[in-house]
Amino acid sequence: MSHNTLLLRFVFLVCLASSAVVAATSWTARYAPGSAQGLAVDASGNIFVSASGAAATAQSCLLKLDPQGNVLGQTCIDNFAGALVAVGPDGNPILAGTTSSAGSVKLVSPLSSQTAPQQGYVVKFKADLSGMVFATLFGGTANTVLSALTVNQQGDIYLGGWTDGVNFPTTSGAFQSTAPTRAFPAWVAAISSAGDRLLWSTLLGGPQPSCTNCNAGMASVSSMAVDSTGAVVVAGVATNEQIPVTAGVVGPTCRCAANTPDTFLAKLAAGGSQLAWATYLNHATVSSLALDQGGNIVIGGSGDSGFATTPGVVQAAYPASAAVQADANNNYAPTAGFVARLNPSATQFLFATWLGGNNFLRTIIGYNLFVGVNGVRGVAVDADGTIWATGGSLPSELPIPNSNPILGADYVIGLSPDGSSVKTASTIPEGGAGLAIAISLQGPVALGKAGSILVPGSNAVGVVGIVNSAGLNASGTVSANELVSFYGYGLGPSAALAATAVNGALPTSLGGVRVEFDGVAAPLLYAGPHQINAVVPSSVDGKSSTTVRIVTPNGELTGLVLSVAAAIPEVFAAPGPGNAAYALNQDGTVNSMANPAAVESVVSVWATGGGLTGNPEADGAITGAAFYPLALPLTMGTGFPGAVSIVPVVPLPAVPDVLYFGDAPSLVKGTTQINFRIPEFTAPHPDPVAYQFYIQVGKVYSDPFTVYVR
Repeated sequence: MSHNTLLLRFVFLVCLASSAVVAATSWTARYAPGSAQGLAVDASGNIFVSASGAAATAQSCLLKLDPQGNVLGQTCIDNFAGALVAVGPDGNPILAGTTSSAGSVKLVSPLSSQTAPQQGYVVKFKADLSGMVFATLFGGTANTVLSALTVNQQGDIYLGGWTDGVNFPTTSGAFQSTAPTRAFPAWVAAISSAGDRLLWSTLLGGPQPSCTNCNAGMASVSSMAVDSTGAVVVAGVATNEQIPVTAGVVGPTCRCAANTPDTFLAKLAAGGSQLAWATYLNHATVSSLALDQGGNIVIGGSGDSGFATTPGVVQAAYPASAAVQADANNNYAPTAGFVARLNPSATQFLFATWLGGNNFLRTIIGYNLFVGVNGVRGVAVDADGTIWATGGSLPSELPIPNSNPILGADYVIGLSPDGSSVKTASTIPEGGAGLAIAISLQGPVALGKAGSILVPGSNAVGVVGIVNSAGLNASGTVSANELVSFYGYGLGPSAALAATAVNGALPTSLGGVRVEFDGVAAPLLYAGPHQINAVVPSSVDGKSSTTVRIVTPNGELTGLVLSVAAAIPEVFAAPGPGNAAYALNQDGTVNSMANPAAVESVVSVWATGGGLTGNPEADGAITGAAFYPLALPLTMGTGFPGAVSIVPVVPLPAVPDVLYFGDAPSLVKGTTQINFRIPEFTAPHPDPVAYQFYIQVGKVYSDPFTVYVR
């Protein structure tokens, strides 16, 4: 197979189902700068997103978007890793988390200014983000981690986390005011909407049992919700039987082993003076918690095969196929997502169902690279009782029909109130959803780690993710001449079309589809109902952002703003596990486990997103034989960025020599060919081995890929 034919196969010929038995919500993807962390929606449908900012200052940022996803404002705080966001009935957002620089963060009308090496930090902003209402530390002189946040109907702010217990500020009449012996307890507290009063505060944890080689026990709150009475339900983890469970609950005993955490749920009555109930939840980890209108508790997370489902649910059997089990090997224990609903007293599961899972890792011999999201990470309940869940899963493990289009490993799914059916389901490119979900006036809003905000709508055209065509992960950033793929619904003709070059260049219109970047038409490679492949025009180079307009036979999509980078490289590879590159050996044959490359031979791979070259041809031109190298330097590494050898597994080989990197002859401008020499191993292996590599263009790394070597 020639390299020309090989590239055409994975650039043009993408097959996706064009119909779905389960309905898919119409979404519009918007992108916030930085790595997204938290999500909240106010009563008017405005969206607040917390995201990491500049790494050099450990910066946390808060963005406000209107209901359509247009950015209205942004503010950032240095020396703070605040991932938690909530918004009260007054429309003022709260950002909270933990700081290790308590003496450096800004304080405004603080409830506490005492410092410790780790301290909770809570900031309430004005609704338009123009200033702070208050900014306070929390935790006294104790080492305190703040890991959960919510707001009640009156605007009171509820906090949770863990502490070392030294002088932690509890209140009179608290359920537990003294730290247990040899243990770090969880804590739950409430402060007033104005931040001027500590309403109540209690510890939650038991003493460390006597055991051999035990660390100090620890309990921590990870998620919380408040009911209409002011009672708060918390979820978290604890080690060594620390939680004072109550009678009649679903999990009266702990599976605890020494130093091994297990999940708990607990409910504190209003005022924090009484424990209404507490239960363990074995074989599971809770990532998100919500309450329905009846006070029932909806939880989502991940678990192992010991977690028990209930009859009649959408996915009663543990979703791990034989192939998944075979891929798991000794380095990974499969885990699946779940959603469950408990009654208000936690004495009964109203339902419990699996929901996909096993989106585990790209495994390369001894190197395990965790990617994406696995299991349910966010749950929310709308006014109709529909339970919305977002997370990550191998698509084959989700309880959706095969006819649903598979656009990625993240998902947003709406379950019936009894968990017996999927009402609506959308799959999303990795990073496009999966982190959090909240209910707005328009419907559910989902958040992805790529800074992706999925805003619901009624448009016939919707984009759920934008991906480098050689990559797997959604991104809100593009580079000049990058081949990009738009995924969504109603994007192109029902009969997909692959472009044909005319007069040496690709067209800018295909099947009624046109994509413009700041008004400049992009060359098109492919157009179908769920995917458009395009080449980013060179005119975006040097800009900080670009606005995209998509014209389709079904309507237009406008206002999609993307960041621009000099390079965002990825190598064309097969999906994981493995990420095997589409590569040619020196003799022109396709690289594979059955046909590996020889040590010190030359292998060719192809990439896109490397940025501009000196190629003077127009955008979309098919490159000739002339050599046009990338403007930015390209280097290669082995393993993955920051990797070290794992003994006694095969060690990393030497860094390979790159012999050629530039526009790929006979392929569209923006496709980079890379020829490199397989390095000589320090410890040769007798059998074919999948060795892992990555490229670096400028300062930006690609995802790892593998080449088979003997």
